[in-house]
Amino acid sequence: MCADIAGSGASGSNIVNAVSMRPARNAAVDEQSFRDAMAAAAASVGVVAATLNGERQGRTVTAALSLSLTPPTILISIDAKSRFAGFVSESGGFSYSVLSEDQGIIGQAFASRIDQERRFELGEWRQWLQASRSCSTP
Repeated sequence: MCADIAGSGASGSNIVNAVSMRPARNAAVDEQSFRDAMAAAAASVGVVAATLNGERQGRTVTAALSLSLTPPTILISIDAKSRFAGFVSESGGFSYSVLSEDQGIIGQAFASRIDQERRFELGEWRQWLQASRSCSTP
């Protein structure tokens, strides 16, 4: 199952589109080899963050793209079954911060099992749309 969650548009609602796909008859590569190959692929790294009832959560993502200028919308890909996907959906919006090369420590923290609130101790976070936070400096 894969799911894409687009950022909130003018109405403030999130778009969630889950697609079930039939598994391949014969896997072309084992899961670990595929994971290793994708980890080595060049990609932009960003942090998606959301706030709900004063609680902040964030996750490192490498699958994001600009979807529309009107309304301004980006598409991020996260596991639809994850607690983070539910958190983002319930919060009604999110911020997306593209990280520079010197902000690798932030990307690593948001990809790890470090407590959600401690992740925000790295970098400088500022208020953004709908109380979400975006990272402005390393």
